[in-house]
Amino acid sequence: MREYIALYPKHRLGWTYLQQKLENTEQYSKEIAVWSSMAQRFELQPKELMRWAEVHLFNYDIEGAWQVLNQSKDMHIVDADYWHLKASVAWELEDDEQFLLVFQRMEQDNITLYRAELDQLIGLFTQTNPEKRLS
Repeated sequence: MREYIALYPKHRLGWTYLQQKLENTEQYSKEIAVWSSMAQRFELQPKELMRWAEVHLFNYDIEGAWQVLNQSKDMHIVDADYWHLKASVAWELEDDEQFLLVFQRMEQDNITLYRAELDQLIGLFTQTNPEKRLS
């Protein structure tokens, strides 16, 4: 497959096939490299960005996952799963400011929060803004 991609680097289906093969064989480090190459050649869709970020998480690379999610022009993304993943990564990074920005966006898009996300949000407000926690 790599030989094919070397001959036809603009053939997206070839890249996708290689990425799926690496995913199915759990070669996460190599899959990250393929995603990076794909991102240089093609515009990745939200589900693809999510998979790329998840692969970083499988490798315990939370910062890498955050960087992937911030590559997108997420002002146009309405996929609830994308925003749940981004909130989870922000929480793991302990970046309260980004965590709150993600939740503001989720509220704006009427995305229902998971119970764990509500608990995280309440815990954050308990520490930083007790008055807002009560509202």
